[in-house]
Amino acid sequence: MKNFFTAFLLILAAGALSAQLTINVSGTVTDPMGTGVANVDIMIYTDSFPTGGVYSNVVQTDVNGDYSDSFQVPTFLTQGVFWVTMVDCNGNYLTQMFAWNPGSTDFTADFVYCANGACDVAVTATQVPGTILYNLAANATGAAPFTYSWSTGETTQTITVDTSGTYCVTITDNTGCESSDCVTVVIGTGGGCDVTIQNNPAGPLTAVASGQAPFSYLWNTGQTTQVIQPNASGTYCVTITDASGCTSSDCYVYDPMGGDSCSLFLVQVGPFIEAVGYGAMPYTIVWSNGAVGDSIVPLLGGTYCATLTDAEGCTSTDCLVFDPDTTCSVSLYSFPVQGSTGYQVGVAPNGAPPFTYLWSTGETTANIFVNSSGTYCVTVTDANGCEAEDCLTLALIDQYQVSGIVWPGDTINNIPLVGLAYLIVYDPMAGTLTAIDTVPLQNTPFGFSGYDFGDVPAGDYLVKVALDPSSPGYATNLPTYYVSELFWNNASTITVPYVGVAGFDVFLVQGNNPGGPGFIGGSVDDGANFGGGNEEAGQSGGSSPLEGISILLLNEFDDPIAHTATDANGEFGFDNLAWGTYQVIVEVVGLEQGITWVTIGPDNPTAQVHFEVTEEGITTGILEQLARQSLALFPNPATEQLNLVLDAPEAAQLQVQIVAATGQILSSRVLELSAGHNQLALEVRDLPSGVYFLQLTEGEAVLTTRWIKQ
Repeated sequence: MKNFFTAFLLILAAGALSAQLTINVSGTVTDPMGTGVANVDIMIYTDSFPTGGVYSNVVQTDVNGDYSDSFQVPTFLTQGVFWVTMVDCNGNYLTQMFAWNPGSTDFTADFVYCANGACDVAVTATQVPGTILYNLAANATGAAPFTYSWSTGETTQTITVDTSGTYCVTITDNTGCESSDCVTVVIGTGGGCDVTIQNNPAGPLTAVASGQAPFSYLWNTGQTTQVIQPNASGTYCVTITDASGCTSSDCYVYDPMGGDSCSLFLVQVGPFIEAVGYGAMPYTIVWSNGAVGDSIVPLLGGTYCATLTDAEGCTSTDCLVFDPDTTCSVSLYSFPVQGSTGYQVGVAPNGAPPFTYLWSTGETTANIFVNSSGTYCVTVTDANGCEAEDCLTLALIDQYQVSGIVWPGDTINNIPLVGLAYLIVYDPMAGTLTAIDTVPLQNTPFGFSGYDFGDVPAGDYLVKVALDPSSPGYATNLPTYYVSELFWNNASTITVPYVGVAGFDVFLVQGNNPGGPGFIGGSVDDGANFGGGNEEAGQSGGSSPLEGISILLLNEFDDPIAHTATDANGEFGFDNLAWGTYQVIVEVVGLEQGITWVTIGPDNPTAQVHFEVTEEGITTGILEQLARQSLALFPNPATEQLNLVLDAPEAAQLQVQIVAATGQILSSRVLELSAGHNQLALEVRDLPSGVYFLQLTEGEAVLTTRWIKQ
């Protein structure tokens, strides 16, 4: 259990501090069938304290799916809010918000684990050759069997349509999970097409086309891709042409410094005015009376204003008329719910608790979730019958935020981290991966580090986090892809848009170097004008050497040991290594990893390896080709003789060594390879039984293969 509590900073009377109000929350996490789910993390958080203190705790469900927690607040606080969050099976955050007051201190927050996201459906449209007809197929995933319900009323998996329009299907799997998808079909030639530019306030622009696929794109910048990255403020326009020759255009005014990315609401809470803020952490709140912080205690009635400035420079101001003699009052505030298209609207009542609530929507809870534009009003009645009303007008836009917490390998000790997060987009048309955004890690006041790319357009993304050498934990936390993978081709894809509230936490892979006298170094060069592909690489301009290439070191059992990056000379090194066999791996997004095995020991305490990076892949010379295509050892296990067979693409000279598991070189000889088939017999009858390595060396390149002596 992780428990963080920051002390109150406001100096209060000892009697007020000693009186505490206990807030209790409990609940049950069940699967869609109603069975309790154990070991699910539940996070409880509140910052409803007059001077910015926070309470944050993580508990786990027991074998029955139950959990509970409690925290204390001073009784002079007449009300506050707290959040209960569960991380769902698909990594989404599910959050419930509650309002407490002295008459309401016990709360229940139940969750359904995998209620959404356990099933999915995608509709594909295929034109029937020689006709104007289209076959629409619902491709479902989840717990079979599935039922299908189309917007046409049909209930089969596949339907045939002959009219232009948008067709939707809802599938239900065996657990009751539902998912929906739609597709727009244009029948005939010249039947109509459209394009809309989907934007990220400070990121790429995506042309979303409808009509008869495939589409061609032409931007006023001259670019012809579906996605572009603006390099300056201004108006960007795109014209699409579909397969029938239909054309359509759209424009977008790009302003990377614009956008409503922060907000501030002031509410009167008894003798306090509290500021409820939203924005990129950390942010500051400055009051019109000169105070700084989340709340003030006014001495006189009057108008008070505050301005919030977040980490991205966004500002928001709000004012409130404070009346110390007010019998009852109510203020509404809102904040966007991450990963959804809606807002959470909360109530800050002032009066004699307990309170009752009646919303214009008919709901009677202390907070509501809204996902459409409009004016929302609430009437609050306190224990004395005093009524107060407030309204809030919201204009909603689609927001699909990609952000998350970064957890070091040692998640018990939350340390402030320094590093970068990379947003990598996948282009299915070109089959390419491209880093489109980089943000520094942000540190919250209560010990967590995270990243936030803001709102991103529809698409498939990877997220990678790499710590800076100046960061605490740099030596033991390796660059990691979401959720917790060392290599890009094993990473989980983030698909936007997504359903529900989502946070994409990255759990850094931890390395463990036991230490020793060994050293492995090497270099990475640009083999064929490779000028990109790596989100961390410097601007090498297409010539060797390559700077900033990620190098990982694993042992023979695939356990992570350490990581580094090439310097300005394309060189890297791992020191303080124990004797043994290691994998040196070059990691470049979009390319298959380059791997070389090396063994170090008393007889060869150092090793040097060399890699070349081209647009086709990462190679280590002839040994790389032998390892991938034609190297064979037999018999393995061997008793008297070990045969090395290889087909070389060209003539070369190799050093062949038999190495003990301790790193000691037992025999060494030079093999003159000829182009074509080669075979070498090695006598091993006098070696004791055990595990050995056959090490081949060509220049700086080393290839190691394990074999067994019986």
